[in-house]
Amino acid sequence: DNDEWAYRNAYDNVRKNNFPNILVEQGDATNLKNQNYQLIIANINKNILLNDMHAYAAVLEKGGKIFFSGFYENDLEDITKKANSLGLEYVRHISKNNWVAAVFNRQ
Repeated sequence: DNDEWAYRNAYDNVRKNNFPNILVEQGDATNLKNQNYQLIIANINKNILLNDMHAYAAVLEKGGKIFFSGFYENDLEDITKKANSLGLEYVRHISKNNWVAAVFNRQ
């Protein structure tokens, strides 16, 4: 996360819940270089997701999952098209109050 409060909150929760294998970093998609992940969670608006999705796809391991949220229902088609073009396969999504959380797999 690029927000210091959100970063500290996530870090504290990971530590308090004893999940030492979860890496929490403060920053943006440029932090992801030269690493591989089985799971990525990106709760960001549509424009940033579309702009940075290539960086997420590049570091997501084969068979890995990525959860995108923070965008509206009418943005799901654009998110899915971009994800598919990067080798990410749509799995499913849920919506609440016009907000979406969607899951994609690395093919």
